[in-house]
Amino acid sequence: FIAMTQNLTREQLQEHIDRFPRMQIAHLPTPLEEMPRLTEKLGGPNIWIKREDMTGLAYGGNKARHYEFEMPHIADQGYDVMINIMDYHSNNARMTGAAANKIGMRYILVLKNAANRVVQGNLLTSHWGKGKQWSYLTNLKKTFSPASTSQNSKAYNEPQNDL
Repeated sequence: FIAMTQNLTREQLQEHIDRFPRMQIAHLPTPLEEMPRLTEKLGGPNIWIKREDMTGLAYGGNKARHYEFEMPHIADQGYDVMINIMDYHSNNARMTGAAANKIGMRYILVLKNAANRVVQGNLLTSHWGKGKQWSYLTNLKKTFSPASTSQNSKAYNEPQNDL
């Protein structure tokens, strides 16, 4: 444990990070791209953006980095199916499914508030993916129990803070 007030060098921080199990999920590092027209419009300084859309995982995003540390834990615990309950417009749902596919894990996505919506945007991309099963949840008080998970399966339910 490191006290929050302790200052670390870049090398010390990297040593601490390297102690965690990690699985290559994303194409890293993602590039920086200079934004000369925006810099000019704002009158400087030079503005650069980090291209997180280029992680190579389901249209990209910072969750790819998270899953590099989360998926080894899930795989090492012997889980063979991941169940995720997310809102219909969730980027996280798409990224979680892609990460599960990367390690060969079955993925069940339960989409909240998705019934009777036009299937477009994130709702559309949530339907894509090998080995993915999805369901619509129209009432949060309903209980989801996937009939297609066998009694021999060990399911990992990703903790959610927004239910």
